[in-house]
Amino acid sequence: MVVSRRELMEDRLSEFHDSILCHILSFLPTKHAATTSILSKRWKSLWLSVLTLDFDCKSFKDMAAFDYSVQKFMLLRNIGLPILSFRFNCTHRFCFCSKSDVTLFVSYLTNRGIENLNIKNNIILPPSILSCKTLKVLKLIGAIVNSFSHQVDFPVLKILHLKEMRFERHELLVKLLSGCATLEELQTKYLCVHYKDSLVSEKEFDGLLPSLIKANISFDNSIIPVNLVRNVESLCMKQDKSWEDPPIVPKCLSSQLRTCWLAYCKGTKNELQFAKYIL
Repeated sequence: MVVSRRELMEDRLSEFHDSILCHILSFLPTKHAATTSILSKRWKSLWLSVLTLDFDCKSFKDMAAFDYSVQKFMLLRNIGLPILSFRFNCTHRFCFCSKSDVTLFVSYLTNRGIENLNIKNNIILPPSILSCKTLKVLKLIGAIVNSFSHQVDFPVLKILHLKEMRFERHELLVKLLSGCATLEELQTKYLCVHYKDSLVSEKEFDGLLPSLIKANISFDNSIIPVNLVRNVESLCMKQDKSWEDPPIVPKCLSSQLRTCWLAYCKGTKNELQFAKYIL
């Protein structure tokens, strides 16, 4: 009897428990995980038990198919199962679910034990995310922060990445960071403030992020003050042409900093001045 390669592979996989198979599927985009439903009767609904959802508009032929698939996948899942990780990548201007639907998704996720949330979309930051008690990793690209109607409280958040985001006022950034008492890693890049006249003093950042260990900061437009990274052990700083040395060397640069990465240096006067400053 000749056994096909597919049958042999299926037989080997059948030896694994469903939880192991779901863990394997969690490394695939949700669209690809769903295609395994054709393998056999056992696999037909197995992908619906995966605790990770990963949606990327680039893997769909058009935006209509992407929007339909995202909504369908969300509705098909067992409502009693948690969703530990959710990634949504769509910056296309014709993404019909990029505003209200994503907001609804986020509200749904906060009640499903979400731990890792990664959104690349120009949505207005949903209020429900601001007090998510289970979030450990939050990565936002392109989000807009207009106001906070809720108190910011991330009791177990360890990693926060903010990129290409617009804050209506500086104090909104301060308020966001004030709710991250357990944060250990911060990464920021291309943050902007809509109203430049809403500048706040660097003192407003004092005492924030007491547990921060690692920071990768782009100090563009002085939105993030250098004193925010006073306690870090690993620091990557990306400065713009308007960089000015603070009058007082931050505590981390004089006592706690162990590693500092300076990338793409050309030996210019400003770069040498900065290197001398941190040493």
